Amino acid sequence: MKKLIRICCVIMLMAALVTPVYAAEKALTAAADGEKKADEPSSQDEGEILTTGADDSEEPGQNPLPFELEAPKYVFADIVSAEEGAQEINVAFSKNEDMKAFFGLDKEAKDITVRSVGIMTLNASAQIDWAIDDPEAWHADTAWDTDGKNAKGDKIVGDWAYVGIALDGNRQQSVRIFPEFGNPKSKDNKAWNGSGSIKGWKDILPADVLKEYGDTYYVDWTEHTLYIRVRYYIFTIDNDEGVARNTYITKWSETVAVGKDAETYAPYAMESDIPVPTISNLVVDSSDDTIGTVFTFDAAVPADFEKNALRTEVYGGIGHLVYCVRLHQDGEWKVCYTDAVSQTVVVPMKDVLGENEVYNEGDAVEVYAFLWIDQYDGINGSWIGSMGGAYSDTLAYGIKEPDITPEPTPEPSGEPTPTPTAEPTKEGKNPDDKKQNNPIPTETVSDDKEKEVCPVCHLDIDPQFFGFCMFYWIGGAVVLLIIIVIIVKAIQRKRDEETDILFR
Repeated sequence: MKKLIRICCVIMLMAALVTPVYAAEKALTAAADGEKKADEPSSQDEGEILTTGADDSEEPGQNPLPFELEAPKYVFADIVSAEEGAQEINVAFSKNEDMKAFFGLDKEAKDITVRSVGIMTLNASAQIDWAIDDPEAWHADTAWDTDGKNAKGDKIVGDWAYVGIALDGNRQQSVRIFPEFGNPKSKDNKAWNGSGSIKGWKDILPADVLKEYGDTYYVDWTEHTLYIRVRYYIFTIDNDEGVARNTYITKWSETVAVGKDAETYAPYAMESDIPVPTISNLVVDSSDDTIGTVFTFDAAVPADFEKNALRTEVYGGIGHLVYCVRLHQDGEWKVCYTDAVSQTVVVPMKDVLGENEVYNEGDAVEVYAFLWIDQYDGINGSWIGSMGGAYSDTLAYGIKEPDITPEPTPEPSGEPTPTPTAEPTKEGKNPDDKKQNNPIPTETVSDDKEKEVCPVCHLDIDPQFFGFCMFYWIGGAVVLLIIIVIIVKAIQRKRDEETDILFR
């Protein structure tokens, strides 16, 4: 029995010694495999969110992050300069409202928000993958699934791998890729030549896409097409005893192209081209004691305008959903702006109240909206101009339709009832809001009084001064004028005769 116990103790001791060694060997093997498999395709080309190391007890679909994580909805790519030898590309990608709000916080607020969901640290970045001429010849591989780093945290990809791009709090973010390659003969040019096992541009780019320019090379985008896609990479360490490490990677965005034969951006040319937003569900809510009374409405912005509004921001312009608000039916219209995206717009009532103006529950609220855009024709381009689209329908709250009392139906008399003649009306617009349609009746002339007609000229426009036809007055004036001319001529002739006798 004692011998059996000794054998069990020896086995347990050996297992305790071997386990850490095996774990360390496995970690090193994984890091080595990450470097060896750097040329293999990424494991996250398809699918929604790739999650590694997450707690298995998590409910499916539950998001442990302090924001909704999804791939960029919009990606734009533009050539920065058309000069020979220039190859730099500007890539812009969008963020959803959750991500924009979180990354717009300062460090302290971010830390508080992250810890409130049980996370100790959170690192977020974007990755930009690219391909030339072949839209399937991507460069992301398994090394990108660890943000281009090995188990020790050392970078194992070159400058051509656009990983680890820090995120900011803007609705969209721009990054420049494909900078000048520099002198390929310089030993310090690690971006071109690489370093150790890390490949450089010369190892990645095929020779047939390069052109010589001075003492360097470049890619001529008039002869080649660049394809771009973007995704988000999140790494977290949980704030628990297990200190679990989790990785969250979105799927890739839709592919965009720039360069040869790529579709180019076309700005709006006419106001009639700008779509009309749809607004609905106007609600007034007084339940929040902190904010006070608010009103909300749903705004639906067509996807093409949302995309073009973001695109013009890349160039220096801006796009807005403009909504106009009026209180109490007789108040002034106030103009407000928000992002040109489909959303529920929440407006504190205090933000639209005028000086000494008070809103009481049940008071009238009216809202309408339109889309507005300020445009440029490209990166470092010229200003095209600003324009706004047509107005949406007006939403009204707290305005009751007037009660209409039905008139009793008259007893049939056997005689036909004459059909009333409708008076013409014209559509007018309130000068304050340029929107409210008010039917304005056109003045009509009564036919009860007969018009007076001159018995001489038979015109109803004859003023008949002192009871005489205006043509009598005109004739008298003509005769008087002729008499005056005759008298003047006679006087002038007599003076000429006297002057002639004096000089004889």
